[in-house]
Amino acid sequence: MKRHDASAPGGASAGRGPLQVRLDADGQPAGLFWQGRWQRVVRVLETWHDTGQWWDGEEEKVFYRVVLASGAVWEIYRSGSGGVGAGEAGWHLYRIYD
Repeated sequence: MKRHDASAPGGASAGRGPLQVRLDADGQPAGLFWQGRWQRVVRVLETWHDTGQWWDGEEEKVFYRVVLASGAVWEIYRSGSGGVGAGEAGWHLYRIYD
């Protein structure tokens, strides 16, 4: 499986704004709005917390590795306390695997 870092030049999120995420009743990602359309999350493979460079004041991020209905595997994250629902800042695309 090849991966593409979204922050790399020409990567999936180059020049894009925050990702919109719909949550299910358990607070897990259920849908992602990307490039003008909603994509359904069919499975959350993994969830983890990353404290980053906390000594420099970087906020904690919560990462999710998800499978979309298309079969694509994406890593997304929510930074800080924002982004608890669709349309709110705080959700970002980190990596796409293909």
